[in-house]
Amino acid sequence: MTMSLTGNASQATQIEQARAVAEVLAAVRYAQENPRDQDRALDEFERSCRRTELAQRAFFGYRRGAARVAGVTIEFAQEAARCWQNMSSGSSELARRFRESEMVAFAWDLEMNTQRRTTFVSPHTGYTDTPTEEKPARELVAVRDIRENNQSAASRVEREMILAVLPTWYVAKGKAWCTATLANEGGGKPIEDRRREIIKSFEGIGVRREALIGKIGAPVDQWIEPDLATLIVIGQAIKSGESTVHSEFRTQAPEPTTTSVTAASITSGARTGTASPAAADEKLPDPGTKAWHDDQHPTRADGGAISRVVQLLNGDCGICEQPAEDPS
Repeated sequence: MTMSLTGNASQATQIEQARAVAEVLAAVRYAQENPRDQDRALDEFERSCRRTELAQRAFFGYRRGAARVAGVTIEFAQEAARCWQNMSSGSSELARRFRESEMVAFAWDLEMNTQRRTTFVSPHTGYTDTPTEEKPARELVAVRDIRENNQSAASRVEREMILAVLPTWYVAKGKAWCTATLANEGGGKPIEDRRREIIKSFEGIGVRREALIGKIGAPVDQWIEPDLATLIVIGQAIKSGESTVHSEFRTQAPEPTTTSVTAASITSGARTGTASPAAADEKLPDPGTKAWHDDQHPTRADGGAISRVVQLLNGDCGICEQPAEDPS
């Protein structure tokens, strides 16, 4: 939200400014008067990471160009901040201009008064990992598309701000707990068996092995616990109807190959000796010969397709200048 700090601010704006300032001061005072218990925070965070619902959504991974990008999700970062206590984080849109929005994202440890804040520009274009000339990022026009694009960009920046404020050892423990939870969900089966089971389950809904490899961005024998969790979540979303195979794997039905046949192309093929689609297997005689004249004349005995088209288009035989006969 953009607020004016000038003397011309309305009464409602001044009240909102005063309320926001009082809210921040109260939060800082409360955090300093009630310092966090790190042991309690760790216990709470471990309980969260031991839950399958969080562990399956704690990691992400995809391929960007020749490199593979991986890390923890915004859900993991927000849960880590909640358990750590006395934390505040968020994002907002400062201004919206033509084809872009100015955004801000922050994370604030109220107790230690440690803050990370960054301002960035979010272009109003459809998000793609690697735009190409054949598939460029599309321009967004609808208000809803712009808002959702800004929220998506802001959440990723907010995640980085939270991870920059939280202690590194605390985040590392959370990653280890989530990874252990995912391994335990396998029921003690070797990861090789679980990879095969996931591939087989996706083949049952029409997703091939190659599509899974492209989604993860690594060969099957390099898939690790977070990768398996990503595929499990995707599979559950598809089966429940929350998502589709097309949206998750960007599959496209092959375009039918059609051959455009026009009268001009058929006539040109008949006159130059080039076989047309309608008579691709028929070898035409050389132009100017008697055989060519007999082949193209409207009174051709076999009444072939080429001869009939020539009658309809030309009307007269160009060799003997005789009127064309009605082919019917």
